[in-house]
Amino acid sequence: MKIKFVQSMIDIIRGKHMPVRTEVSWLRAEVSALRGEISRMNSLTRNDLEYENKRRMEDPLHLDRYGYKVYSQHDEDGIIQEIFKRIGTTNKTWLFP
Repeated sequence: MKIKFVQSMIDIIRGKHMPVRTEVSWLRAEVSALRGEISRMNSLTRNDLEYENKRRMEDPLHLDRYGYKVYSQHDEDGIIQEIFKRIGTTNKTWLFP
């Protein structure tokens, strides 16, 4: 399909034109085929992302599953809490440099 499109463009540049109606019909068919191909690719990508997110959330070592927001924008509060649960704390005092 892509080779045919490229060859068609070369023919147009060289002056070997199809009749306009045939060319328009052909271009519509090519656009339709490309839309279908893009749709299939988006579907595969979406399915891959859903699978990857599900796998991450099921993994007990992955920190994203512990995330929640209190004062943060991106679930850092829950992730930091889980890190401290895992490594332990001594006095629970936070010092800023």
